[in-house]
Amino acid sequence: MFSKRQLQTISIVPHFTAGLSLVGSSTLVGYLCLYDTNQHGEILDSTHKRLMLGLSIFDILGSIGFFLSTWPIDKDTVYAETGEKRNEYVFGNDQTCQIQGFLIQLAISAALYNVMVALNCLMVTHYRIPSDIIAAKYEMFMHGVAITFGIGVAMAGIPLHLYNNSALWCWIATDKVNDSDGNQVGGVKENHWR
Repeated sequence: MFSKRQLQTISIVPHFTAGLSLVGSSTLVGYLCLYDTNQHGEILDSTHKRLMLGLSIFDILGSIGFFLSTWPIDKDTVYAETGEKRNEYVFGNDQTCQIQGFLIQLAISAALYNVMVALNCLMVTHYRIPSDIIAAKYEMFMHGVAITFGIGVAMAGIPLHLYNNSALWCWIATDKVNDSDGNQVGGVKENHWR
């Protein structure tokens, strides 16, 4: 179990780290959409730029989830180990916890977009596949895999009740159950499939 000082630290640090990520990705989205044009005035004129836009958008969504840190955790949660409620920087309920868990899990799309950017670079530099061929034959597949898998996995966690208090934020963790006094405690629900 964490000390009170450790809980305060892990509650505050993600605001800074995720905030920096938000600024960086938002700047990149703004640059790609508003300022980065080719000689004909077209924006997003290459596969690489469109993949970077997708990566940045999903990074923004994931960073929002991380930035929220402990705020969305259900304020009524009682820890089974100590029997105490956590009241340091915890203001949420079950719905806010589900939203944060969804956003954090959705960040897997940013990681998949990173793979697609690397794959695009490999095809261009090593295999010397022309950019127009990549755009015509492979780009839709690249976006499709990153978006479909990321959203699918994130959405699967909602009906399965997988997004719960994981100490640092709401993400995949064991579900809450009520003890004999009616307090919510950490534990595994008997059946997630009902």
